[in-house]
Amino acid sequence: ISNRVYPAYKEPVRVTLDWLARNEIPYTELVITKSIDKTEECRSCGVEIMFDDNPENCHYLIAGGIRCCCVMTDYPLSQREGLEHVNNWEELYRYICEMQKK
Repeated sequence: ISNRVYPAYKEPVRVTLDWLARNEIPYTELVITKSIDKTEECRSCGVEIMFDDNPENCHYLIAGGIRCCCVMTDYPLSQREGLEHVNNWEELYRYICEMQKK
């Protein structure tokens, strides 16, 4: 579920598909949202936990009842305060493994 939209991205689907391929991320469906708030799309897709690099997106999702973990980026620490977070792909993998144990 991505919010890469025009005009910030001239070809949001292609840009997103390229990013997924470059990072070797498997997926079953690509959903491009029209709003920064991805809550509705997460609910429609049955998402139980979302990983996002934008703290604002995480706050929207949490307010909408979707558990969210922030993947660290260059956003100011003040925007990430209070969010569950991982710093890199390895931590993300460990986070998911720990979730599966519960």
